[in-house]
Amino acid sequence: GNCCPAPPGEQPSDSQLQAMRDQISDDDRPLQTGSKVNACSFTEFFDSTLGECVSGRCRTPYTRPDSDRFCEPIPDAELTSLDTTAAVTDSLRLSGLPGNFKMEDVLNGNMRADFDQEFARELAALLDIPAEMIVVQSVAEGSVVVNFRIVSPTAETDQQDESLVPAIVQMSLSSVRQNMNSVATPGSLLSNTDTAHGVSAPTTSQRVQEYSNEEALMQSFDGSALEKVPGRSIETSEVYSLSPISIGGRSKPNEYLPSDRSKPTQDEKWEQPSKVDIDVAIFITPVHQKVEKYTLCPQYAMHEDPVTAMWQSDGNAAGYGGNFLANSPEMIAFKKWRVPQDRRITVTDCDTYDYFEELMKDKAARSGQEFFAPDNIYTSENLINPDFCIPDEVWVNTSCEEMTTLQASYRDQYRVACNRELFASSEMRYTINMPLNDKWIQAESRRPGSVYKPEWIVDTMQSYFFTWDSTAEETEKIFSNNAPAGGDVQLSYDERLCAARDQKAPCPVPVLYTGKTLYKGEHSGNNRKVLEKTQMSLNHLPASSPTIVPVVEILMDIDRTVKLVKRGRPQWWPSDEQKLREVLQCNVKTYYEENRNRCRDLGVDQQPAFPFQIDLEEAMSDVTSARDRSMTLQPGYAHSIDVSLAVIPLYVKDMLGSTSIATFYVEVEAVRVYKQALGFRERNEAQVRVKFRLSEKAKALMKQPVMPWANFLSQAGAWFGIWGIASVVLSGLYKTFKMWGDLGPRDGELTQEEYQAQHEEKIDFKKKRAARKIKAQLEEVFSDRGLQVSYQKVYDLLVQPSSTTGLRSQVLLSQVLKGTDPLVDLPEQVVSLLGEVRVHLDEMDEVDDESEMEDEMLNKIEEEERKRNASLCPLQ
Repeated sequence: GNCCPAPPGEQPSDSQLQAMRDQISDDDRPLQTGSKVNACSFTEFFDSTLGECVSGRCRTPYTRPDSDRFCEPIPDAELTSLDTTAAVTDSLRLSGLPGNFKMEDVLNGNMRADFDQEFARELAALLDIPAEMIVVQSVAEGSVVVNFRIVSPTAETDQQDESLVPAIVQMSLSSVRQNMNSVATPGSLLSNTDTAHGVSAPTTSQRVQEYSNEEALMQSFDGSALEKVPGRSIETSEVYSLSPISIGGRSKPNEYLPSDRSKPTQDEKWEQPSKVDIDVAIFITPVHQKVEKYTLCPQYAMHEDPVTAMWQSDGNAAGYGGNFLANSPEMIAFKKWRVPQDRRITVTDCDTYDYFEELMKDKAARSGQEFFAPDNIYTSENLINPDFCIPDEVWVNTSCEEMTTLQASYRDQYRVACNRELFASSEMRYTINMPLNDKWIQAESRRPGSVYKPEWIVDTMQSYFFTWDSTAEETEKIFSNNAPAGGDVQLSYDERLCAARDQKAPCPVPVLYTGKTLYKGEHSGNNRKVLEKTQMSLNHLPASSPTIVPVVEILMDIDRTVKLVKRGRPQWWPSDEQKLREVLQCNVKTYYEENRNRCRDLGVDQQPAFPFQIDLEEAMSDVTSARDRSMTLQPGYAHSIDVSLAVIPLYVKDMLGSTSIATFYVEVEAVRVYKQALGFRERNEAQVRVKFRLSEKAKALMKQPVMPWANFLSQAGAWFGIWGIASVVLSGLYKTFKMWGDLGPRDGELTQEEYQAQHEEKIDFKKKRAARKIKAQLEEVFSDRGLQVSYQKVYDLLVQPSSTTGLRSQVLLSQVLKGTDPLVDLPEQVVSLLGEVRVHLDEMDEVDDESEMEDEMLNKIEEEERKRNASLCPLQ
């Protein structure tokens, strides 16, 4: 097609080639940079004489590429002073070397010959010149600076080629060097070319090439260019107004003469005054086109080294830039740091999607069905057709609600659920990958004890460009405020709209927005539903401003971490690469869930932290009231997401004292989201800035057993020593003071047995006393019946079994009587009352004993116990 540049090595379409030839032949074209559209690949030139795209250099003799990459003839005044045979000198800087070259070997000369030959071959191939024309003169540090000469060819056939003039070849090189690392073969010497930091400062034409089209015009604007802008005239008779008006060419029935203006009309039922004040608002708007991912999505990593771009910015005004700490030694050293290409920011997974089609895909997933896109007719593109109908059952199993439901159920809440009447036409998703650490190449050794701030921060900014700014919004408001009390109206010839308002076409319709539908475009959605509920059509409603839903995650780059560990060899990290990879993989949630047992063996016994998603919901409440955590992008404003966090490693020590890295904790110290107004030059931009700060106060954690084997053996030995010393000391004290009297080796055991015998004798006396007491009490209670109770039976059945305090025995009265049963003649109710006797040993403390001998023996035992206890008092 004609929309896009040709891929590298291919030619544009015939129509594009013809358009480029026409630009060359147009003598009235503007002379400023960016005036021509080049359809060649961004790494190639258009040779107008050949009529095709060429790579490396211009093929037509005595031509050079201009800022638009068109090969233009060299002016005669410059050509007369040009020496076509003299050699020229130039330099290139390489930020690194491929694996087959070692920097120290190249600098000290060990691999110098191979390096010179390879450099000359690659540069000559890129410029499409003989390799003999490149002569390397010297190689110096910084990182690798190659000084070389471009000389005249020696072969006779090449000498006759007038395009191989050294000075003219150098002119092409000045343009090629800006994209040399992109043109060169990956892994080659020139793929490491530092395009932003060549030894020779970029020429004016090179600097201009950083801009294109309208941006380049603004950069090169000097005031005198206004004289070269041709005059403009109105080429159309169409003028936008509240009602369609044509300047001429109306048919007779449609004539609207000035004399008729004062008469009543369909929407103004009164005579008009002879003079009328008119408010006019002018909106300059582009032609709205469908934007595809090829236009929106950045396709490449950052071309420039970010250090230079940041250093050239004014940090005091913009809040970032190299001069914000330029007076410190660390920041002066930072000025020479570099970021290799493989560690720069990249954009991946970038694509645009049809909003309604994605909604149907989500519905299919909710319903457990497969989604087949070719069979789906419900897309935002089909909704453009006003005859397209969306049945109510389409919304089943979706999260969308009707406007009336949202208004009633979610008052004062914004973006709780999607809307069934008004919704987006498309959505865009992309991922920005930002290396958080291990991204710097330092120019010199580190200063001991110094803290380099750039190692602890990542600061990125995304810019979104709009076709309008705040002045358009202000104009819209001013124009609306000047409307009459009833508001402006316009005649509509839309039959559906008029029918929804119970009128015939044409019908008067309120003017809700004057210019917004022009510079923002019309809103997308279900036009039938909107007509039904609001009596307005979608072409009267402007599109909503785009919103962004940021999701910030921290991922672990396992391959890069393994390389860093092998290079730095940190303490307590596995030296075995396979084990190291396993430990790192176990700190990723998906791998951990599949290999939980193996990960626990490696010390990862809890849910891993990565990928770690930062919760922005609470912080974003300061800048948005949307429930879906979306921020509205507004021209002239910047949203900043400032995150401060700490990554804390956890080391595990096993029972044998071996220590190894196990897992990580990510602790968010602070999250702040705020909104700022931009300057006048950024009035049509909306910016989203993301800043990461790693905490310098984070400390590593150590997890160890309560009593490792080493500590156990150490403490066990200490305790054995203490017990040995205590045994010796106690033995000496006992032999000296004899606190328990003169005892033999087994006196302690004998004394214990004696005490036990005395105790049992004492208990036996108490049991006998209790048996006699029970016998006497029973005979006294039933004396009128002449009952005789057996002492032996009371002792055996009621006293002897009780060996525990609180134990109760239950025995029938008939079981403790002597001889015959005296209860035979008693009434049944009396026998039931006397059927059970309960005795508790705790109530036998004061029992009258009929045996004086047993009483004396019991008193004697108790007296001996009191004496023995009294003799122990002084030691207590």
